[in-house]
Amino acid sequence: MKKIRLSEIIAPSFYDVHDAIKKNKYTHYWMKGGRGSTKSSFASIEIVLGMMNDANKGNITHAVVIRKVKDTLAGSVVEQTAWAIEKLGVSHLWDIPKA
Repeated sequence: MKKIRLSEIIAPSFYDVHDAIKKNKYTHYWMKGGRGSTKSSFASIEIVLGMMNDANKGNITHAVVIRKVKDTLAGSVVEQTAWAIEKLGVSHLWDIPKA
């Protein structure tokens, strides 16, 4: 399996946030930025990583994603999460149902 370097898929502006998440520094993270800020990409990667880390510890894991505009939930959140799974090279471990 190819090793994925997170620095290749996470924008430098989120390195400090990634480090804080990895160290369980906070329970909530509020990310601001407009379109193109890569916050959705970053969040989807962190959600997938977090779920996989919890599962590797033997925990049952779930994630909930809330969006302001529900009409775009399937088209944005599901696709973004599928993108993160693909980028992390772990597609073989996930079953993403088609809407």
